[in-house]
Amino acid sequence: MCDGTACHVRGSSAVIDAIRERLHLTSKKITTDDMMYTFETVSCLGACGLAPVLVVDDEVYGQVKPEQALAIIDKIDAEEKGNA
Repeated sequence: MCDGTACHVRGSSAVIDAIRERLHLTSKKITTDDMMYTFETVSCLGACGLAPVLVVDDEVYGQVKPEQALAIIDKIDAEEKGNA
């Protein structure tokens, strides 16, 4: 997740908080206990026009709101359960 100036001004903090809460992570604990997710923030992803920006497995999501980020996690969880 980008937390550079443009992303920060456009609400990346709320997205970061939502993701960390859902995954039970902190700024120091970045990987879930089951090792399924690692969540990091970066200073810039170079897509300021899409701020705030989230990248998941090389897929770029722009203008992300907290609800959208949580929906992405839900989708990943559903796909993983389907593959189990």
